[in-house]
Amino acid sequence: MNLSYLLNKKRISLLIFLFINFLFGIKYISRVTKYSFFVSLVVVAIYFFIWLKKEKLLSLIKRFKIKTNYFLNAFVVFCFVLFYLIPKETLLVDRWSVITSFWENYFNDKYVYFAESFRGNYPGPMPFYFILALPFYLVGELGLLPLLGVLLFVILIKKQTGKSDVGFLLLATSLFNLWEVISRSNIFLNGILILISIVYFFNSYKKRIKWNLVFGILFGLFLSTRNVFVIPYIIAMVFALRNKIIDFKNIVAIGLIAAIIFVATFLPFVWNHYEDFKIMNPF
Repeated sequence: MNLSYLLNKKRISLLIFLFINFLFGIKYISRVTKYSFFVSLVVVAIYFFIWLKKEKLLSLIKRFKIKTNYFLNAFVVFCFVLFYLIPKETLLVDRWSVITSFWENYFNDKYVYFAESFRGNYPGPMPFYFILALPFYLVGELGLLPLLGVLLFVILIKKQTGKSDVGFLLLATSLFNLWEVISRSNIFLNGILILISIVYFFNSYKKRIKWNLVFGILFGLFLSTRNVFVIPYIIAMVFALRNKIIDFKNIVAIGLIAAIIFVATFLPFVWNHYEDFKIMNPF
């Protein structure tokens, strides 16, 4: 069989998806049963079956006029049931607590990066990570953050391909996503925002000052979630440069604007705490 047939983008993506779910299953299902390896194999087999039968699933969805909104609504209800059944305090994950302690310190005029979670950990992410979470902190349910990530994923896939139902079904039932929701994590949301900004860049960018400002601001804000996201941005810019979508001068312009915005996100939290910042910071 032709190697290029086996190693196309869709099959590689599927293998990555299955492998990640398998690893998550082994790690976290082991907290419930000693048969985590076999349970993980069964779960991965179900995902693979859904992928193989995706065309039949799509035809059934179309035949019975099942809209994506129905899946989304069912998923949201299911997640709220999980919120009720599995209190976040019972998990050995403190991402929600890091956000909570960060904003509690801020509103009490204390240095934010000295905040400690319920497990004694200090904040690691950049400021815009916490700014994104602020509305959900104020509402009192940080579990809405990963739900927003799923919603944005569905919108992106629908816009790019016209189909989202099977992709949504795989994502919504995936072990890593369910863990994200239960633990009130927002890593997936942050990753989706990076992906959306890159897709938007390739769909919209023109060599003009306006677009340099737009993408400089977007990239700067999203880099101020986790600095590891500089890697996909570098890859995207190298690809855009090689394909003459952008030139080096405009890359420098976007980079400078992004750097200014990145630094600006720190100002509200470092102001009057500069000495503390030198002692404790996300770098």
